[in-house]
Amino acid sequence: MYDKNLKKYRRLTWVCLIAFAIIGVATIEIMVVWGSNLRVLIIGGIVLLGVGQLEVLMKLWYWIMNNKLNVLKEIKQLQLQIAELTNQPPTSED
Repeated sequence: MYDKNLKKYRRLTWVCLIAFAIIGVATIEIMVVWGSNLRVLIIGGIVLLGVGQLEVLMKLWYWIMNNKLNVLKEIKQLQLQIAELTNQPPTSED
């Protein structure tokens, strides 16, 4: 279950990162073509800054989700180990 969720988050992250990269490249191309217009350069710079921040945010979100799922998986394994140990008959110590 945890690996399935992680794959879903990984796919979403990659799709968003690719979309942000495409937007960034398109913005750079527009800035090169219309570079003589100051307004286009300012708007393009703002868009590039925003896309860069969204990429960082998406990577951080994936990192947090990855850590969350790993911690939940470890907690579940510990719960199963504790349950297994408590159901065992006590050992006799002489």
